[in-house]
Amino acid sequence: MNVMIAGVGGQGAVLVTRLLGEALARSGKKVLATESLGMAQRGGSVVSFLRIEEEGGPLPGEESIDFLLALELVEGLRNISYLKSEGKAVAFGKVIYPPGIGEKDFSVLKLRLPPQMKVFLEEEVLKFISDLKTINIFFLGILVKNTYPDLASEVLKVMEQVINPRKLEANVKSFWQGYNFNG
Repeated sequence: MNVMIAGVGGQGAVLVTRLLGEALARSGKKVLATESLGMAQRGGSVVSFLRIEEEGGPLPGEESIDFLLALELVEGLRNISYLKSEGKAVAFGKVIYPPGIGEKDFSVLKLRLPPQMKVFLEEEVLKFISDLKTINIFFLGILVKNTYPDLASEVLKVMEQVINPRKLEANVKSFWQGYNFNG
């Protein structure tokens, strides 16, 4: 299985990749992870790729991804060409505008969503989580449920070791809300 996680710097895409990759490795799966950070510290594109139990190089080719998790809508659309025709994509419907560019500058942008991409709008997600700072973990729950549902307990063990103890409870709650989400 090949998984891509796309987002914008500061959204926690690298953390999601680390949590999932470590949990998969601990469960005995062969995992190869690659990150492309670009100008992530300035709100730039962040793309992580996990190749699980498959042979091949560290970078994906066109139409090679089984599951695309996009923590930002435009980054999801930017990377949709990597998704297999039978693949699944889940995206947070929020658009993060580059610094210095506002919504009015994108008013001509017409988004054409591919049929295999399920988009969750911010208002919809806020019905299930109270803190948008845990949105990445909410979507990690959705990703785990749709790819390796038996991995949930291992992900939680990794979270206990990686996430700040003061923030752990909120993140665990967000993970389970995503995992159990039926949207």
